[in-house]
Amino acid sequence: MRHQLTLLAALGITLSFNWPVRASDTVVNSKHDLSAQGPGPIRAVTENEICIFCHTPHNAAPQTPLWNHESSRTYYRIYQSSTTNARIHQPTGPSKLCLSCHDGSIALGNVLSRPASEPIVMTAQTMPPGKTDLTRDLSDDHPIGFRYDRALSNADHEIRAPEVVTPDLPLGAHGEVHCTTCHDPHNNELGNFLRISDQMSAICVSCHAMSGWNHASHALSHKPTIGRTVDPNEPVRYGSVGENGCLSCHKVHSAPKRQRLLRFHREEDNCLNCHSGSVAAYNIAAEIGKRFSHNGQFRTDVHDPKENPFTMRRHAECVDCHNPHAVEPDHIGAVRGTLGQTVKGPNLHVSGVSITGRQVDDSTFLYEICLKCHGDGVQRPRLQTSRQVSQTNSAQAVSSHVPIVITAMTLAPPAEQVQTDRMDRFSHRF
Repeated sequence: MRHQLTLLAALGITLSFNWPVRASDTVVNSKHDLSAQGPGPIRAVTENEICIFCHTPHNAAPQTPLWNHESSRTYYRIYQSSTTNARIHQPTGPSKLCLSCHDGSIALGNVLSRPASEPIVMTAQTMPPGKTDLTRDLSDDHPIGFRYDRALSNADHEIRAPEVVTPDLPLGAHGEVHCTTCHDPHNNELGNFLRISDQMSAICVSCHAMSGWNHASHALSHKPTIGRTVDPNEPVRYGSVGENGCLSCHKVHSAPKRQRLLRFHREEDNCLNCHSGSVAAYNIAAEIGKRFSHNGQFRTDVHDPKENPFTMRRHAECVDCHNPHAVEPDHIGAVRGTLGQTVKGPNLHVSGVSITGRQVDDSTFLYEICLKCHGDGVQRPRLQTSRQVSQTNSAQAVSSHVPIVITAMTLAPPAEQVQTDRMDRFSHRF
């Protein structure tokens, strides 16, 4: 039905219907209805045609489908991340058409079917600042302009193979991801012109297959989001953590933290936003605020998922020990046996270093996570205080059968020598 309406409107034909038309599943009365009768604050002053802002049956641009809006000729800053295997290029095809309005550089009324000197008069000349104005900086938006093919899914095992992705998310002519892969500009039934609902991360997991997500606390939690720190730019859309899913920590557009599109610039703020007693039952903020702890707030912008534990700068941030896509509610409990405690819920699918000094992508034992910092590495300075056991490399201590019991492990900043001195009062052992 909506396709017929679009064609008729493009031909300037107006019909009167005796049945109600749902404004949500057609461009009519949606946010893309920029006619004078449109529902939003941005609309034409006198123009009554609806489709003319994007399409025209005559004098159209070479781009399909019968494109009518002046195209942007700008160069965009594109998304970059150490964890992406995609080769991201400048926007092309339908993405370029969307950006002709949504980058805020071209007047909304500049259509090709009208003389350049007589644009459609609008209540706002260009897209006003806000979440719909993506600007020329796309580095804080979900990447577009890359090929989604088998080579990409083979390189990144947390990306589904393209042949199993639902056809409801169409790719471009050459298998590229475009704006129109996730958005249908003619149908706003699901909100934000989404092709698949974002509730419970449905649209995200259509392409992303994060290890452990199906059983993760962040995917299944019924905890209400009331009480969490409000994101002033875009509050979470749903009422519980599980319903928001990926949206609890990530923003698809205009993310404050560009790499990995995090809602808050400081990595720890994305965790402590809920784990400060406001949403999650356990107050992590209070625990890491104690004198002896791994307080990630002393470091920021240090951790990187691709870092090498043998050469990285010494640090301890939340995601060094926890995988937010896989955490499950399970207490560590007492450590028994000589092999150490196996990895449980809070530490599932976290990288580590084996007792032989080999990097492992998925740790089996908790000590393997510890050895990323408490093992070999060029960033392991010798302590300036005397010890009964002077060995600071816990991996060598264990392999040499030195009786070490770790009662507390604190990665204090080098400047906080007092905290380091206090740690020396403890006897250490695995």
